Amino acid sequence: MSLSPGLRIGPYEIGVPLGAGGMGEVYRATDTHLKRAVAIKVLPASVAGDADRLARFQREAEVLAALNHPNIAHIHGLEKNSGVTALVMELVEGEDLSLLISRGPIVLAEALSIAKQIADALEAAHEQGIVHRDLKPANVKIRPDGVVKVLDFGLAKALAPAMPSSADAMNSPTLTTPAMTQMGMILGTASYMAPEQARGKVVDRRADIWAFGAVLFEMLTGQRAFPGEDVTDTIVSVVSKEPDWRALPPVPANLRRLLARCLKKDPKARLRDVGEARVQLEELIAAGPDEPSAPTAVLQAAPAPRTARSRALMWAWAATTVALAVAVLTLWAPWRVSGSADSAPTFTPLSFEQGGQTPAVWSPDGKAVAFGARQKPTDPNQIHVRYVDSAVATQITQLTSGALPIAWTRSGRIVFSTAAAPAGLWSVSPVGGEPEPLQAIDRPSSASIAPDGNSVAWLHLGDDGVHNIWTSSPIGSAPKPYEPSPFAVRRFVNSPSLRFSPDGRQILFFRGSTNGEEAWLLPYPQNAATPPRRIFQDLPMSSGTPTFSWMPDSRRVVVSTSEGWAPEQLYMADTVSGAFSLFSRGTTDQGSPSVSPDGKRLAFVEAPVDYDVVSVDVATAAVTPVIATQRSEQMPAWGPGDSGLVYVTDRNGPPQIWLRKPGQPDRPIVTERDFPSDTTRGFMAPTLSPDGTRVIYTRLEKTGPTRLWMSAVAGGAPVRLLKGPAAGDEYGGGWSPDGRWFVFWSSQEGTTSLMRVKTGGESDPEVLRPAVDRTGSNIVPAWSPTGEWILYFDQGMKLISPDGKTIRDLPSIGVSPYGFSRDGHTLYGVRRVTATRTIELFSVRVSGGAERVIGLLAPEHFPAARLGPAQRMTPTPDGRSLTFSIGRRTSNLWLMDGLDAVRIK
Repeated sequence: MSLSPGLRIGPYEIGVPLGAGGMGEVYRATDTHLKRAVAIKVLPASVAGDADRLARFQREAEVLAALNHPNIAHIHGLEKNSGVTALVMELVEGEDLSLLISRGPIVLAEALSIAKQIADALEAAHEQGIVHRDLKPANVKIRPDGVVKVLDFGLAKALAPAMPSSADAMNSPTLTTPAMTQMGMILGTASYMAPEQARGKVVDRRADIWAFGAVLFEMLTGQRAFPGEDVTDTIVSVVSKEPDWRALPPVPANLRRLLARCLKKDPKARLRDVGEARVQLEELIAAGPDEPSAPTAVLQAAPAPRTARSRALMWAWAATTVALAVAVLTLWAPWRVSGSADSAPTFTPLSFEQGGQTPAVWSPDGKAVAFGARQKPTDPNQIHVRYVDSAVATQITQLTSGALPIAWTRSGRIVFSTAAAPAGLWSVSPVGGEPEPLQAIDRPSSASIAPDGNSVAWLHLGDDGVHNIWTSSPIGSAPKPYEPSPFAVRRFVNSPSLRFSPDGRQILFFRGSTNGEEAWLLPYPQNAATPPRRIFQDLPMSSGTPTFSWMPDSRRVVVSTSEGWAPEQLYMADTVSGAFSLFSRGTTDQGSPSVSPDGKRLAFVEAPVDYDVVSVDVATAAVTPVIATQRSEQMPAWGPGDSGLVYVTDRNGPPQIWLRKPGQPDRPIVTERDFPSDTTRGFMAPTLSPDGTRVIYTRLEKTGPTRLWMSAVAGGAPVRLLKGPAAGDEYGGGWSPDGRWFVFWSSQEGTTSLMRVKTGGESDPEVLRPAVDRTGSNIVPAWSPTGEWILYFDQGMKLISPDGKTIRDLPSIGVSPYGFSRDGHTLYGVRRVTATRTIELFSVRVSGGAERVIGLLAPEHFPAARLGPAQRMTPTPDGRSLTFSIGRRTSNLWLMDGLDAVRIK
């Protein structure tokens, strides 16, 4: 069915035709609501006219619409109008990969970049249980900026009839150019079918891996891996023949092996996870130009006669395999480090106590490390010492409060910090004994000791409310502020870090504020003629304050930082030039680096963290998982009735806000793509409106203040909740029961206030309670379902009337998150009981009265969120349970040898 330009299908105005595919005509169109260009794919009559098939297609399309990834063309919706049923999709500008290949083989660097982005897209889809089924060059578009977009995920399945014929199985649902014939489309699809797919068997993600290998082969050679004059010839080639490996240009041997694994005819022998391909491609890209390999007998369909030379090659290959196996046994950690094969770093476990480990400090001779560790999470950290040539560590303290090692001085003492009274720095002998007080400090965990042991620097909160670096030299003498101090702030975020350089002449200081993370280099002693200077302004610092350690040259540093929401990785950085280079990458956080005195070794903390959503029964204290995956789901909030549960997850990579509704697949409703490109760090504390149609949330921007935004659950452009530019940070809270107001935190110049604002968008806020003290609290304010009270924290939990005139203290509730019951008459809370080291679920009537302990929870079920303020507990629709997120974090200490081989590229 042809459409005329200007025709309207819902809000979409049809433009020029773009082509045709197995699913019908494709048109460029304009979204008149959002003023954006889209692609409209008109479904064929065989689908639109079959009620059962259309219903099945719509169910599949809803699942596919949940895919939200930068390398996947997004599905916006399904429109039905005037007898036309059409799929609305992201319009991707640029040319498809088949046109690029038609000009000849693609150079290796470009082919690797394209293949890596395709693998990223497939990995994201496979994690959601979605198989593409029709991956081929015509389904891959390259935008002018080099970004790769994979089109039509899963539509082959969505459009297929319930009992597909052989002809139907060949048809492609994808876009083709008008000049392509139907036979060309069939042949193009058959060329990338896995053998099991060509035989009509049920396929899984391994069919996509086969097609991925075929596409990569074609990019490198300019010819199809399985050619044929017609469909029959092509299928015969797929099922029974090998690719012409001789057609491959000189490429790294690892790439040849990857292709061979992808194109194994037996799916059980094939590469099982496209994520493995993505990791190998990343390593090839990071390694840069490599020694290419000639075609080898290993990849030939039939072996050649064994000459003396071939036997020598065989033994050489066997030796290489043994060496590779040894390397794999050594590098079994879930991350990789860049380096040549003859200088590859090796890893040794240092400490894996069940309760976790703290960062390490080295002895002056580099033969031992001191670190904090505990047997279980409820224990305080104790100082341990391990000599690197020893099999075990020795505990040297027996403290009632936790201890964090700060330095190992040249005089042989281990300096550690403790928050117990008196808070400050202490020292202890590496063989144990009675700790000795060193200096009282208000923030001891931020302290650094100069290498000569005569000076200490730390972050101090002054009487003027400003956080500045203070120093004391010699240690124990009267402290003084560092001046000038352009790095000083009234409010910082995350955990600042500072360290003296090995020569004692500089202090490097990382700290976060409302303007983002910053790094400052301070001459020491302070000198007005050479003021501090800001450095590393291009270093990724978008998810927390970096940790670091100096190299012995007092110029380079090893920095642990992250880009976006990705795990923390290790960089080598130059404080003079500002240059930096990533040298370790993986799927878990690698933080708190500590360089040995000779610069050859690195101790660091591997810290995997996983957040899940759970519910606790308010009658029995029984905990039930709600959402638990290998990715993080956190900050959940139920809406009223059946409006659903909103939460923050990184299952697609960057953090997004998702919605769960009964009987429907979970889907994203707010993503980074709703805002200008490369401006969003993440989202916090989403909450649904009483009618379930809108969501208010905190958006973390890469630069500038943190602000509140509001989006429609059905989609559309987000709007600012408050009017005008943000004067400070805005943090999420709760809706009033009538949906007219929203209560939230506002933080300006280090002062936090409880505010409320009308929910029409772009409104002026009102102050409910100025200058509250929410120190130690990660709780967002909540409106009671009855509308009578607002729950908030100000040196303890309190209730305030919506007009701000009446305030009530809640006795003995502490600082843990709380939630109202569905009827608003009861408050439930979870708190730690220090004396018994237990966690209690309790309740208290809003009208007053004694608390009632309901039961005990396991330590891992204490409410948690990665960022704050973001904690809340909301009742489930039936009112029988409260839902919140918990965090499971482990910290293991590793030793890396070979740091001296790392270079800044």
